[in-house]
Amino acid sequence: KLEDICIEPQLGIPDVFIWMITGTKRVAYVRIPINDLMYSKSKFKRGKHCGTTGSFFLKIPREDTIGAHLTISLWFGKFEDVTETFKPPRGSEVIVYAETYENQMSVLGSWTTKLLPRPVFSDSTGKHSLPLDSFEAPEGWTFVEDWFISIDRSLTYDNESGLREVTDVVYEGETRIPGTAWGGNFSTTWWQDIKGNADAPSKDQVECPEGWQWIGDWTVDTNRAVDALGWEFAMDTNVGNYSPIERSYHLSRRKKWIRTRERVSDATLIKKRDIDPDGWEYSKIFTI
Repeated sequence: KLEDICIEPQLGIPDVFIWMITGTKRVAYVRIPINDLMYSKSKFKRGKHCGTTGSFFLKIPREDTIGAHLTISLWFGKFEDVTETFKPPRGSEVIVYAETYENQMSVLGSWTTKLLPRPVFSDSTGKHSLPLDSFEAPEGWTFVEDWFISIDRSLTYDNESGLREVTDVVYEGETRIPGTAWGGNFSTTWWQDIKGNADAPSKDQVECPEGWQWIGDWTVDTNRAVDALGWEFAMDTNVGNYSPIERSYHLSRRKKWIRTRERVSDATLIKKRDIDPDGWEYSKIFTI
């Protein structure tokens, strides 16, 4: 009977999920019951993983394969109790970095800070101005060195590095004039990639990269909110609020084509790419 009531079945705090993400894809995860991490001042009431360094195996979704092994210390409780659990080892030190982002935009082929839609120096979101001379060390702290450029080393690796299987996605879309039928003389077909870029090639023009081979053909992804043929509908392509139910006022529709490829050469498993030696990162617009 004690085993039946030792874990509260109606615990209102959700469990902890740790995901391993490669590029934009979640490739492995582990679920840890929150009661295993709960802190209590009594060591007999703490979770078995609370404040300890444990090993966790991340599983690949919908498979029994182990995707990664993680060694980590976890804890869950009140902030006021954190110092009672995590005490730095002897001889260790805590280093905290202040960061700000320098922003520029290209105008007629030249990089400039004029007409920027965000501050020249800002936080990562671009909403708050953080010039270099505005930083002050908190009480009890001091800056030990001058500002330096920090290059994100993860950018040196291709998004597909370490993956042995990748699913490519392209969207086939169609736009029509009000009062006309789909597929008629007054409709146009277009293609987009997963990021919404309108200059994407059609599915028949997508080439398999070197070191990979296709698994099967292109298929329509119907495992989501779409109609029986895989179409989803919207008033306009720029609105983006697609619905699986067609209405007379819908002037745009699209369906998602997917095709899986697998790696055939371990020589291309880890692929690096060139990055700006000065630390700059590039995007079409700041919101991407």
